[in-house]
Amino acid sequence: MFPLFCLAAVSLAQQPQSQPDDKPLPGKVQRLNKAPVNPEILKVTLPHVKEATLPNGLPLLVLESHKLPIVSFVLWIKSGALTDPADQPGLASFTADMLREGTAKRSSTQIASELDDLGANLTANASFGANITAIQASGLSDSADKLMELMSDVVLNPSFPADELNGSGARKKTRLVQMRSNPAFLAHERFAQAVYGSFPAAIQSPTSDSCRKPRRSAQGLS
Repeated sequence: MFPLFCLAAVSLAQQPQSQPDDKPLPGKVQRLNKAPVNPEILKVTLPHVKEATLPNGLPLLVLESHKLPIVSFVLWIKSGALTDPADQPGLASFTADMLREGTAKRSSTQIASELDDLGANLTANASFGANITAIQASGLSDSADKLMELMSDVVLNPSFPADELNGSGARKKTRLVQMRSNPAFLAHERFAQAVYGSFPAAIQSPTSDSCRKPRRSAQGLS
């Protein structure tokens, strides 16, 4: 066994070793002006958007897709965080959060229960740095009429109940403490201040005082 092993080792040692490729590397980058993708992928056909104007002057855009039996509504209100009063940063965000907390017809519990029954979703958001407030609702196509009625009630008839104002203000203040302990948020805030200076887009969060103001207003109404 030992001589056979040595003979095999000698045989392998005598085999010519593979030589590296001696082709010289290109002296500069060559642009072929060709995208490394299948051209079929670039053929995109988007559906046509239908435009209309409602009797109240509200512009309407409709984009149809019948792949799934769902419907989605998005309402943009031309007022957002960029229009917050200087002494109340976060007012637009606070107002958007309160839209689901009760209307003249429904309590927050009733709104949540109806959404659960429909298997639908309804959100309102006014992000810092944005000039709009976005209200979005989505659900099954069969419940489109009911979902639209619920969305309209939330937008047109918010009641801002005092108990919900108190709770929302307290949650905002707690969230603010958490945000200000996050290095990533602090870095983002400093970046926005460096970019926008005194422009309202530099503001990325409410203040402790602005979180308390809605609670004081609720106490004054009660």
